[in-house]
Amino acid sequence: MTMVTMNTAPGNLAGLSDVVARRFGLHFPPERWRELGRGLASAARELGFKDAQACGQWLLSATLTRPQIDILASHLTVGETYFLRDAHMFDILERHILAPLIASRTGADQRLRLWSAGCATGEEPYSIAVILNRLLPARAGWDVTILATDINPSALHAGRTGRYRSWSFRQTPPEFRTNYFAETGDGSCVIQPRFRQMVTFAYLNLADDLYPALLNNTCAVDLICCRNVLMYFSDEQRQRVIERFLRCLTDDGWLILSTAEVPNTAAPGLRTVTLDGLTLYRKAPAARAAAEQPAWGAASASSAPPARPVAAHASPPAPTPAADCACAEQCCAAGQYVAAANVLTRLLARVPEYPPAILLMARTCANQGHLTDARRWIERAAELDKLNPAIHYFWSTILQEEGHLPACRAALRRALYLNPHFILAHFMLGSLAFQQGDAHMSGQHFDTVLALLDTMADTDVVPESDGLTAARLRQIVAGMAPRRAPA
Repeated sequence: MTMVTMNTAPGNLAGLSDVVARRFGLHFPPERWRELGRGLASAARELGFKDAQACGQWLLSATLTRPQIDILASHLTVGETYFLRDAHMFDILERHILAPLIASRTGADQRLRLWSAGCATGEEPYSIAVILNRLLPARAGWDVTILATDINPSALHAGRTGRYRSWSFRQTPPEFRTNYFAETGDGSCVIQPRFRQMVTFAYLNLADDLYPALLNNTCAVDLICCRNVLMYFSDEQRQRVIERFLRCLTDDGWLILSTAEVPNTAAPGLRTVTLDGLTLYRKAPAARAAAEQPAWGAASASSAPPARPVAAHASPPAPTPAADCACAEQCCAAGQYVAAANVLTRLLARVPEYPPAILLMARTCANQGHLTDARRWIERAAELDKLNPAIHYFWSTILQEEGHLPACRAALRRALYLNPHFILAHFMLGSLAFQQGDAHMSGQHFDTVLALLDTMADTDVVPESDGLTAARLRQIVAGMAPRRAPA
C-alpha cells in the first residue's frame, strides 16, 4: 500500500495553515507542516479530490460547507484518549473539587454543571459521570449536567453510542470496565445507560462558536475540563478561548488543563491553585466583580425584583430606558454580567415596569446561574407583557435549566402560538425531541428551522440568539441530524 503524502510548496502550506487556524483554531507552525500535509492528504479522497495537491489548492480559496468542515476536522484533530486518563487528576477532581462542591450545594442550590471541552470520543465525560454517580448515588432533587463538546462529528457520534474497545481501557483498573460497562460479545463493551444518560454530546468549535450562551448550555459552568486541546492552538487563539472560559464559569468555578498547557495560561480573574502537586485554575469572583464595576456604584446581579420603586440617587440626567437597555446588552455580550445588572437596577429604580429591562435582567441572572432570581424576573416580565413570545421562549430556557421539561415544552408552545415563525422555539423543541430519540418530531421542527433560515441571509443574526448567525444555526441543525433523509 502506497503512503499518500502532500507535496506542497512552503508558501502554500503557510496559506493552508492560516486557513485551518481561522476555521478550526488549530495551529500548525512550520515544524508541524508535515503533519498538516498528512492530514489534508488523508482527507483529499473523502472530499472528492484525486490527489492531495488539488485538495490543498481548493482549500486556499474555498467557502466550506458544514460536511466539508466535518471531514477536515476528523482528519486534522487528534482523538487520543482513554478512560480515567491521568488517574491522579481524577482523584483530585473527586476528592478536592466535586465532593466539596456537592457538600456545599446539598440542601440548597442542588445544581451541577460540568463541561468536557474537546471530549473526543467521550471517555473523559463518561469518567466524570462515573465519579459523580459514586458521589451522588441518588440524584433525586439534583440538576446535573455534563456537557461534552468537540469539533469532530465522528468522535461525537462514537461518544453518543457509548461503545468502546479494549484500547480505551489501556490504563484503567479492570473493575472499571466490569462495574460500569456491558460486554457485547464482539470484543467491545457499551457503557451502562445510567451513565450515558448523564452526558450530552454537542458540536462546538472553540475557535469561532458563541460561548457562554444559554443556547448551547455553556453558561454558569462549575467545572471546565479542556485537556490536551489548547496546545494545538496559536497563542492568540488560546488566550481568546481562556477568556471565554472565564466568562462561562460560575464564581469560584474550576478550569482543568493538561500539565503541558499550564505554563502558557494566564488571564485576569483566573488564579492558580495547586492540589497535591497538580496546578489547576479557579475563577476569582472578587477580581471579576471589580473589573466589571461601573463608576457610579454597585448592585447585586442576583437581586430579586424590588417590591416597589426604589428612589434613585441624585445623578446627572438619566439616559432613556432604551439607551440603558442597549448599554446592558453590550455588557452582557462582553460577559460583564455584574455591570449589566447594575445598569438595569438603576434603570428599574426609575422605571419599575419596563418589560425589556426586566427580561434582560432575567437573562443576566440566568447567565450567571442564579436561576431562582431569573425565574422571578421572568415571571414579572410575563405579568406585564403576556403576549411577548420572547418572554415565553426565555422562560422555557430557565425551565430547561431547572430540569422541568414538560413545563419547558409548554412555554415553547406558547411562544410558537404567539409567533409561529419563532426559529429558536422550533430549534429547542427539535433539540429536546432529538435528545429523547424522537427522530420524527425532531425532524419536523428542524425542517421548519431550516425553511425559516432560508429566508435569511447567512450573516443575519437569529432573533433572541445572542449573536448566532443564520449560517451557524443551519450548521448546528445539520450536525445534530446529519443522516436524516430529505423531505
